[in-house]
Amino acid sequence: MIKIQVNDEEPVLVEKITPEGISLDGSDQAIDIKKVGENEFHLIYKGRSFSVLVNESGEKEYELSFPDKKLKARVIEELDEVLEKMGMGGASSDIVKEVKAPMPGVILEVKVNGSADIKKGDPLVVLEAMKMENVIKSPVDATIKDVLVQKGDKVEKNAILVAFDDTQK
Repeated sequence: MIKIQVNDEEPVLVEKITPEGISLDGSDQAIDIKKVGENEFHLIYKGRSFSVLVNESGEKEYELSFPDKKLKARVIEELDEVLEKMGMGGASSDIVKEVKAPMPGVILEVKVNGSADIKKGDPLVVLEAMKMENVIKSPVDATIKDVLVQKGDKVEKNAILVAFDDTQK
């Protein structure tokens, strides 16, 4: 599942892409797209012809240049939304200050302690939720400022599990 956000509009769910077109938020749209250059495309949509240049402007961000206007588009994947709900949204560009519980559960194990230096992907805590063990990993290279949970703690969704030092690596 992916969503596309154009400029500051509400993101649109892209349900399927076929040779005949695309389905957006449950509405099938007939669109013909042909690649005509390295980053240049020709579209036919609703009987109108468009040329568009597509340039990557950031991670999962694109600038679409039409002859008469420019648009910014951002691809939002399911994992991006999960990370946002866990308090780790924008981890690639912003300083991450904390990691939150993605769901209610019980802390089975704490893998880090205060002032430890950790790397992106290192396990922080193991959270049992819905009879499944979930290893919560670090979204960044950082120094632990504080561990706010311990083994056996019951946590609610969005409870802060680990806080990071503001000076990240």
